[in-house]
Amino acid sequence: MDKKTIEIRVKLLKGMHQYIIEIGDEDIYMDWVTLAVPDEPREDDFESIAEDNDNWIECCSLFGRLVKYDIEENY
Repeated sequence: MDKKTIEIRVKLLKGMHQYIIEIGDEDIYMDWVTLAVPDEPREDDFESIAEDNDNWIECCSLFGRLVKYDIEENY
């Protein structure tokens, strides 16, 4: 995988992580850090996920499910 693709994925992961934090729902956050991005991730955590296609796809899928859950429960 090329470096540019990894950089884009890292940027997207950071955005997803920040979005999950800003939702402010502890259950959603705990699902995210248990199943996707670790709590208080370092740059190499994001890079590791971005480099692995299966991990990347699972994180994106989980993000979508968590956002959907938040919308259905809170709006």
